[in-house]
Amino acid sequence: MPTTTGYLNHELPYVQFGNGPKPLVVLPGASDAFTGPIDGLKSWFLNWHFRRFTDSFTVYYIRRPSEMAEGYTIEEMADAYADAIADRFAEPVAVYGLSMGGCIAQLLAAEHPEIVDRLVLGVSGCRITEQGTAIAKRWAEFAEAHNWEAIYEESIDVTYSGWRQSLYGALASLPADVTVSVPPIPSDVVVTMNALADIDVCDRLTDIDAPTLVIGGDEDVFFDEQTLRETADSIPNARLYLFRRHGHGVFDEEKRPFDRTVRAFLTETL
Repeated sequence: MPTTTGYLNHELPYVQFGNGPKPLVVLPGASDAFTGPIDGLKSWFLNWHFRRFTDSFTVYYIRRPSEMAEGYTIEEMADAYADAIADRFAEPVAVYGLSMGGCIAQLLAAEHPEIVDRLVLGVSGCRITEQGTAIAKRWAEFAEAHNWEAIYEESIDVTYSGWRQSLYGALASLPADVTVSVPPIPSDVVVTMNALADIDVCDRLTDIDAPTLVIGGDEDVFFDEQTLRETADSIPNARLYLFRRHGHGVFDEEKRPFDRTVRAFLTETL
């Protein structure tokens, strides 16, 4: 499937794919800071990862700016997205935020309701857990020391379970120059992790007008069941879908039912 790449507002890199009649804006998680320019292979992977949406939507996977200033907040990230989306689209769009991207999407929908007509919060809630905060701060320290192996190894432990945790853990044990790539702008990882550690937007949830789906795992280290329930309960028109005995990686571990649930929400008549 052909893809288009470019920049929105000259600062937000994006990849466009799919041929559906409606736009779907995807906001990636914290891993965005670890990713270099989107080449052919990465474009193919994004096509594959969101393949269940490309017949109904034209997907816009919009990344965050490079060389973010120290102290750059999720509020500033949400404002940058709002400007880019308002400039690109004439009508309100569906927004699908994953993990940290979902936190940004909550602010986007609360502060700019005129540009969001439907909202999906994938493995994301209105605040990060105490354990998640400690992890994010630790990863910021690892990033300052350029200890990418430590981040990679711990991210596997706190994200995946079962065979994925075993397989990815085995890969992590290989020499670092084989398995670990250095982020193109290391300081962006530090900024991202510090912003993640400070996330708490629970007081803004009542300002969200868009119909919302909160979907995640009940054993998520970063956004636990209590937080997911609080998030769904506080948004005026929201529903909650929980996968039992799953953590932060449920969007991969249960990809087919996860995607089908999101797609059903995005395409149904409410």
